[in-house]
Amino acid sequence: MSKRLGTPYKTGKSEVINNYLRSGNAEIVEGLFVALQADGTIKKVNDEADIPKGITGMFELKGQSVVQSGLEVYAQLASGATAVIGARAFVDATTGQLTSVETDNIPINAIFASEAVECIDSKNNIYQGAAIDFVGGL
Repeated sequence: MSKRLGTPYKTGKSEVINNYLRSGNAEIVEGLFVALQADGTIKKVNDEADIPKGITGMFELKGQSVVQSGLEVYAQLASGATAVIGARAFVDATTGQLTSVETDNIPINAIFASEAVECIDSKNNIYQGAAIDFVGGL
């Protein structure tokens, strides 16, 4: 069974989900890491200088959900990345996807909680993804 991108699968007191407006109201695909901009909007992480705020979830009437903290949250996995349960996770600095590669990527406060699995977004598009645990934020 496919896992839903940008959704915490283990719930309790660890998850923090907020709604943000997107920069220029451009769609950001679910399961990508986003950075908060000075004007309070979010954009996809695409530069080493970006500071990841969370993982995009479902589109809302106004804005988009962003998971800022949680357990077993699924994100898109970068091409060629290997997800090893318990290993440190990074954000690919050009694609905004999850990776296991440290070099030239952004370190985050997260560990892999699953191996690579098939994931879907709210439009039923299929992606390769993996879960991470990031209690207390990235």
